[in-house]
Amino acid sequence: MSTDPREENLARCLREASEDPTDDARWDALEDAARALQRPDEVETLYHDVLGRSLAPEVFTALAQRAMTFHDEWSSDTETVVRLLDRVVTVDPDARWAFDRLTMLLNVGERWPELLALYDRAIAAAGDDRDRLGPLLEEAAQVAKDFAAQPERAIRYLESLFALDQRNAQVARSLERLYERHARHRDLIALWTARIPYLPASEAHATRTRIASCWLDPLRDAASALAATEDLLAPGGDE
Repeated sequence: MSTDPREENLARCLREASEDPTDDARWDALEDAARALQRPDEVETLYHDVLGRSLAPEVFTALAQRAMTFHDEWSSDTETVVRLLDRVVTVDPDARWAFDRLTMLLNVGERWPELLALYDRAIAAAGDDRDRLGPLLEEAAQVAKDFAAQPERAIRYLESLFALDQRNAQVARSLERLYERHARHRDLIALWTARIPYLPASEAHATRTRIASCWLDPLRDAASALAATEDLLAPGGDE
């Protein structure tokens, strides 16, 4: 019984691509062989196998992008794409193309715990890079607050975001609303106090008034309310 030469060619291409995954020509030949037989599964399996190996970062990224393109050509299986993209962002946290697509897929699938866990990993990987941290914290806070129904987690993200820039009035307002909604009065006072140096005189005066009122009611801390009132009167004016 004769063997289909296309079968032999596919087997050879699989072997050669596995032996040297850095050679683009071998992957081109393998993908062409799979198309000739309409058999993409073995190629996808090899991509996943090779991406599990220890590869140079530039080789890994290029190969991951090839794997995504090949998968998109043949399949609409979201779960396979999610696993592949998760592998990419784990190995290469700077692969923004993979991160953006993975967040989109998890968002569309309403997979909030996985999406927030992904953000947590990205935030940890960003370290002290403020340019990366800011957008990540903002996106994570929105997901936690508006979709995942995790207000305490949203508060943590916003607190980290506020720590990056206490001048950011929009972040301060979002944090203020969450503190008020969840009766976190002492946190609310700390937020108002941190904002005072960045406010115009009239707004600063009004904020000091709110601080004194909050100490008195609902916290019923008369001593702190009195101290806050003294701070209110200190600048002078039309008290």
